[in-house]
Amino acid sequence: MLTDAETQTKQALQTLTDADARADAWGQLGMRYHGSHLAFEAETAYGRALTEAESARWRYLRAIARMERGELNLAIDDLRYAVAMDPGSMAAWYRLGVGLSIQG
Repeated sequence: MLTDAETQTKQALQTLTDADARADAWGQLGMRYHGSHLAFEAETAYGRALTEAESARWRYLRAIARMERGELNLAIDDLRYAVAMDPGSMAAWYRLGVGLSIQG
């Protein structure tokens, strides 16, 4: 199932020229990885999405994957970007607060 998603994403990327659409393709793949508890692969796919187009959504989700992998400082950096881009994201604010609390 994940192999099919990877193949479909790579095929779609060959024809997608819009940066936001390319970012969305990578981000969707990241969510599939994340749903399968593959935090490293999810983090990598979200990172690829962010190289295509900056997004609070992909920053937030990459931060969660990074937190799951124990990369607290990197997660906090992503969450700071996410709340700067989308100040109304209560989930990002909450996770940022949790991360900062853990960090001390």
